[in-house]
Amino acid sequence: MAETDLRSQPGSAGGAQETLRLFFELHVFQYIDERESAPVPDLLVRSFTPLLLAFQPCFTQPSFSSFWALTCAWILCSGRRSLTRVIQSGQLGHFKHFCSFHRFFSQARWNLDDLGYSVFRLLLPFCPEILIGAVDDTLARKSGRHIWGAGMHHDPLRSTQKRPVFSFGHSWVVFSLHVSFPFAPGKVWALPILVRLYRKRKNPKLAPGRNGKAEKKQTGEATDKEYRTRPQLALEMIQVVARWLGPHKLRVLGDSEYAGGSISRHLPTNVEPHDHERRPLCAASTPDRRTGASPQERCAVI
Repeated sequence: MAETDLRSQPGSAGGAQETLRLFFELHVFQYIDERESAPVPDLLVRSFTPLLLAFQPCFTQPSFSSFWALTCAWILCSGRRSLTRVIQSGQLGHFKHFCSFHRFFSQARWNLDDLGYSVFRLLLPFCPEILIGAVDDTLARKSGRHIWGAGMHHDPLRSTQKRPVFSFGHSWVVFSLHVSFPFAPGKVWALPILVRLYRKRKNPKLAPGRNGKAEKKQTGEATDKEYRTRPQLALEMIQVVARWLGPHKLRVLGDSEYAGGSISRHLPTNVEPHDHERRPLCAASTPDRRTGASPQERCAVI
């Protein structure tokens, strides 16, 4: 099968979009449907085929076809990579209804931890005997009145010493694995393999709405039974990774929020405390300019 040229034809405004549609039709979806060693183009998919096939056990066949298509379209998409833009950039609506790709994230049968385990197995050959991990939280700002699981959280990037800033969005607790690759042995990448969404506790108070009618300001808040603090979410991910280690051991780094007894008292046996003779991950040689706290006060290690 001849490979598709993604360059637009001279004088054709829609040449690039048409060739991109043919690219997915001839190579990506046919490769998934036939389940055979169909030729894959050198432009994108052939180089990514071993990587993408490593995630195949995490999905059913329909979900894996959506995963494959979205991944390739996400790489080829330029600009802001929202789901709608990714679908439009890859012309994926020619093969499935666009709602199918939205349902891939909301209703498809796949588990995020299984996906993280596949990433962990891919990274394990590049890790030392004692693996180095880190836990931290990050804020993904959102806009809209009915964003599930979003809330007002402290925004460290916009806050100053005199004026703390809170932003609306999702607060994600992330577990990353520190990896050094052979092509750049002097550099270390912190690659996320597990995430948990922090949801605020449900508040029975109602915010005033239009015409004086009470309506909820946030959706997806956690009940008392569902609520987990950020350290509890971090501990949950550490325990999941500990079950994947086998003969390896894990050393976890984190800031002061994740250094309390809610984590340290419940660490698995194959998770080692950090060697305090080494420089902590977020330590600095000078006190914090905003709070005046020393490095030992500002940064603690699990």
